[in-house]
Parts: sequence; C-alpha cells; structure tokens
Amino acid sequence: MPFCRFCGKEINEGETCTCAQAQAEANKTSASNAEAVAAATDALKDAAKAGGEVAGKAGVTCLEIIKKPVTEGVEFINGSNYITAIAVIILQSLLTAVFSLVIALKFNGALKGFIKVSVVKPFFMSILFSLVATLLFTAITFLTLKLLKLEVSLYQSLEIAGVRASLLSGGIAVAALLSLINIGWGVVVFVFAGILVFIEVYAVLNKKYEGASNKLVYGIIVSALVFVLVACFAFSKTYTWLLPKDMKSLWSLIKYFQ
Repeated sequence: MPFCRFCGKEINEGETCTCAQAQAEANKTSASNAEAVAAATDALKDAAKAGGEVAGKAGVTCLEIIKKPVTEGVEFINGSNYITAIAVIILQSLLTAVFSLVIALKFNGALKGFIKVSVVKPFFMSILFSLVATLLFTAITFLTLKLLKLEVSLYQSLEIAGVRASLLSGGIAVAALLSLINIGWGVVVFVFAGILVFIEVYAVLNKKYEGASNKLVYGIIVSALVFVLVACFAFSKTYTWLLPKDMKSLWSLIKYFQ
C-alpha cells in the first residue's frame, strides 16, 4: 500500500490523500491541466480561423483573376502573395480531384457493373499529380525567366503558378459540371482549359515584363513544350495505376469494348 508523501497516511493505489498539502497539490495539477487544454483549444481555434481566412482569400483571388486576368494577375505577382498562391494551388488540385471523381462515377455508371474503376484512387492521385504538375510549372517558369534575364524570384514564380491555378480552376469547375451531363464535353473543356491558360499566362507575363515580348513568346513556347512532354512522359508511366486490376493498358481497355 502506498503512503502520502506529505503526512505519511496510508492510501489506496491511485488515491489522493485528504490532507491539506496533498489536496493543494492535486488542485494545482488540475489547474495546470485545465490551462494546457484551454491553451491548446485556443491554438486550434486560431489555426482554424487563419486557415479559413486564407481559404476565403484564395477563393476571392481566383474570382478576381478570372474576371481580370491581366490586371489582377500582374498585381498578384509582387513577391508577397505566395501564401495565397499556395492556397489557390491547393484549391485547384481539389477541383481537379472532383473532376476525376465525376469522370470515374460516370464511367462506372456507363459500364453497369461489367468492370469497375476505382473512385478513391483517382481522387487522391489527381491531387498528387496536380500538385506535382504545379511544382514542375513553377520550376520551368523560374528557369525560363532567369534564362531570358528577366527579374524574378522563387516567390514570384510561385505566384505565377497561382495565377495559372486561378485561371485553371474556372475551367476545371465548368468541366466538372459539364461532365455530369456528358463526359465528352467535360473532357474537351478540361483539355482546352489547360491550353488556353498558357495563353493567358503569357498575356500576364507580357504585361508584367513590358518590352520583352519577343523573348517571352519563344520562352513560353519552349516552356510549354517542356511541360507537356514531361507531363505526357509521367502519364505514360503511371496511367496504369488508374485502370482496373485486370487491365494492363489503355489498349486492353479499348479491346474490352470491341
């Protein structure tokens, strides 16, 4: 049997002695625990509030850039909006995942149980691929502008990627809605959105770097080609992850319907 370390009274295991010293220490410990819980709760509330503010600002930024891509885009690329840019990029990745989810659900509905495409895997892989593609775009943009001897920082390159993500978000949202009606329409809009965004990004950079139009034309063309080639290579190595287990290639999937 344990004993109270203050008064020496014998007590049960886990029990607090009734003496004044033991009770005072127990109250002090309880107060400390309550303060720690309160501090942790306040920290979580502050983090949630900050996250909500960043998410809200990301949504507003998307709408502003979609409405006025050149003027708002140029203003956004100032080296101080990179946190908002990251939030916009995450938003665009989530929209891409929603688009893939709609496609997978419609695809499974059309197949009527003959074969089943995973729904969860495309959702999370779309987020991963979208984020990796954005990092690739950021790196290529930074290197291209540096090679053209134009002033740019990594933060600004991330903000340029944020402008791209804002413009792309609008196209992906429309593509997802159209896919609910017709998959073909949705896919066409999704692909064309990706192409048109490069043109819009060029317009933004052309305004920001006035006087460097000739260099930017070739810079954007080369960077777009590099981006597409790397993206296609990556897709060719990973698209089988999205197919049903008994399907080894897109060709086998096509032959399945013949």
